[in-house]
Amino acid sequence: MASSSLPSETIDMWAARICQAARLSDGAAILLAGADSMAIAEALLRRGDYQVTVVDLSENETAPSVNQGLQIISVPPALTGVRPHSTDCLFLSHVWRHVSDLAAAADGWFHVLAPAGTCLIRHLPHAQMEHMLEYTFFPRALALDLARTPDIEDLRELLRQAGFGRVRTHHLEHRVAQTPEDRLRRIAGREPETLAELSEQEFQQGLTALEEHFLMQADSQDTLLEPQALTVARKPRRRS
Repeated sequence: MASSSLPSETIDMWAARICQAARLSDGAAILLAGADSMAIAEALLRRGDYQVTVVDLSENETAPSVNQGLQIISVPPALTGVRPHSTDCLFLSHVWRHVSDLAAAADGWFHVLAPAGTCLIRHLPHAQMEHMLEYTFFPRALALDLARTPDIEDLRELLRQAGFGRVRTHHLEHRVAQTPEDRLRRIAGREPETLAELSEQEFQQGLTALEEHFLMQADSQDTLLEPQALTVARKPRRRS
């Protein structure tokens, strides 16, 4: 699995938010899938005595050696194959390009969580996406991700239909790079993953325009921040 390019302080921020939102105690079983999940899992292990599992959603990557206490499994996004009711906290990070059936996936997420378990979904609000550098200069990437990413209210309803309760969304920003040069290198490396779906011609056209933008905004700290949303849903202690 690929390592994260996010700054360590951002990874630690997400680990802290997971612990806070899910009210984790030692021994809690945590399952992570999607972007930056390996780095966040390792940060969680530094914070507490948790049982941490990372889902490898890729088809071709070889899992690296990992620290004791961290497991890696390969299952579909609906988590079929994970033991039912075995997880206290599920963290899903920008998983939409891997999900073909949203309703089936949400049902699977509900199924693996223990009663009173917490599902946390890190995602992008539609209203913010068009203003992000990764989409401003790569319009087809925006179209691709808008088509497969549920917007906030759609996501909330999806989770409610699956059986979740107490669904709410938090808006925040996180730091994606330490310097503008780091941010440019990240995008030039085709992050986020959607950029890898573009043709070489359209990617290079967007990258050239982005490089010109960075020259004009060389001292701007705005290029280092990115909007994020965290939707939190609870599984009832018993289903009505």
